Amino acid sequence: MATFLEQRLRTGVGPVHVNRFRTRITPRAGMILPSGADLANKMVSFMNPDTATVHADRRRWNSAPTLVFRGVARVRPFIALAGLPPIPLPLPQGLEKIGVPRIVRDWMIPDIHTDTVGIANLSKHAFTVQTLRRQFETVDDRRIRTAIQYILVPELAGLIGGLFAKISALVFADQISKPLADYAIMINQYHFLAGRRSFRIGTAAEFGEKGAGWIFETAAVERYSHEAFRKMTETAMGGANAAVTPVWTQMGARVANTYGTMIGSVEAHHTEIGNVGAVAGNALYRSIATHHAALLP
Repeated sequence: MATFLEQRLRTGVGPVHVNRFRTRITPRAGMILPSGADLANKMVSFMNPDTATVHADRRRWNSAPTLVFRGVARVRPFIALAGLPPIPLPLPQGLEKIGVPRIVRDWMIPDIHTDTVGIANLSKHAFTVQTLRRQFETVDDRRIRTAIQYILVPELAGLIGGLFAKISALVFADQISKPLADYAIMINQYHFLAGRRSFRIGTAAEFGEKGAGWIFETAAVERYSHEAFRKMTETAMGGANAAVTPVWTQMGARVANTYGTMIGSVEAHHTEIGNVGAVAGNALYRSIATHHAALLP
């Protein structure tokens, strides 16, 4: 079995989200444009840990290490409250906008979802990642299995035990805990989005703008990878755009601080397209594709 499966755009669900986040930078004296490989290697430092973190994983895809994001899909699947089964707990959207310190997030409930990407394309001053679905279990997955086996299912068995007095609640729990946990873990192994995201840095002139500054830009063509993530994200987080905007705007600011000073604020553009076939003809996508050619494989 392959370690990862590509989550191609066509395999996702719902409308296609096209977005672009552009950061203008006045570089410090003596700075030279970083390579695409340099950008990829610096992803850990570019991410705001109060919004999302990333680390390079030893497991490889496309002959390169994968990147594992934690905190982008910021809904905690389970929380154990005294006397109650685990319930979904989204973080308040007001907190999402400003970022939630890790110590607070972890106190509210351990984060048990990560999103994995692999480098699909690497060029002189850019790289593009493909969202991936894991085909192996992690410590996070084992936490889900434990929560279902020892908390959720026994609680449910106790609630319906009176209706099936002849059936032991423990037998009932044992029979359904594994398939229920298998399904929950299968969902958890998806990246919450299907598609690709590109990261590029260059001179203003290379992006068709005037001036002697630099531009850093990240752009994506993506949609939900699974119906479960579509419902969860739109209900609890205000949709995919609301979920990813804090991550990439804060990244743009940190990239600017790494190489110089940010000019103004991060410029964001996004749109939704009804189906995959209409993406290539969309005006925003065409303007993005000029600098991010590998977004549609």
